[in-house]
Amino acid sequence: MSLDLTAERLDDAATATRLRSRTPFPSVQAVLLGAVPALLLVVTLLTGCATRTDGTTGDARPAAVTDVRAIAGRWSGLLELPGHRQPEFVEMTIAPDGTYNVKGVRTIGVLDVQGRVEAVDGTLRFRGPRATATGQLYEQDARRTLVIDAKGDGGNRATVRLNPVR
Repeated sequence: MSLDLTAERLDDAATATRLRSRTPFPSVQAVLLGAVPALLLVVTLLTGCATRTDGTTGDARPAAVTDVRAIAGRWSGLLELPGHRQPEFVEMTIAPDGTYNVKGVRTIGVLDVQGRVEAVDGTLRFRGPRATATGQLYEQDARRTLVIDAKGDGGNRATVRLNPVR
């Protein structure tokens, strides 16, 4: 058996080796080229649904509250405290007479606060035993979100974002 090392034979061998070495898996470059448009699509979709600084999403608009009875009922959502990594779940009950009760199980204990709320110039004013807060109702389609910014007597701040319990 003789070894034929002519240029034509070497080119055929190199081509055959390249064809045989292909795997059924796509190359890294092909994966990245396919991933970039998909990633751009995801970022675009998330940006359209992103939470705004007021705690609402999309086209939610402030809704004037002229009577506390318009927001009476059970609300639930998240309490966010600056410096804390995770928000905490709370539930608020607002009575038609303007009294409220906020309950939650916090990392450092139980939260159970009562107070009064009133509608003033389209916004809400909350008064509790050791804090005051302002609230704004937002509406988008049939979805309502109540955003409350609270300030404690010691200067501590918190934000609560609530949705009606159905």
